[in-house]
Amino acid sequence: MKREYDLSKGKRGAVMPLPSDKIRITIRLDRDIVDQFRDQVRRAHRGNYQTLINDALREHLQRPSLAQEVGKTVRSVLRQELHRAKSERMTITADPRSPRLRAPKQLLTGAKHRIFFLVLGAGVTLLSH
Repeated sequence: MKREYDLSKGKRGAVMPLPSDKIRITIRLDRDIVDQFRDQVRRAHRGNYQTLINDALREHLQRPSLAQEVGKTVRSVLRQELHRAKSERMTITADPRSPRLRAPKQLLTGAKHRIFFLVLGAGVTLLSH
């Protein structure tokens, strides 16, 4: 160890330059959140907790939103119920006075109610997760 060091050519700031795709920010996080990420790094005996936080944020952003999930479920339920109503309608005998098949009003009303409750149930299921 030297007695004196010449710091006249020293530079302030980070010793290692940041990669071009990274940005330095200051963020306030709850201590328990940061501790959980640090514990994961300690248990793995490698890595960096900031990288884990970055990966968790990226995964969250790439996940479909709740609106997209509900929309997908609603479309699926509607397709199933419309198919069921169509097949139920086709099993009804034709009215002898008309060449077209006719479905009773109760059948269509029942299909509408099933669609409503299935969609409502799908929304509640997605919201509870």
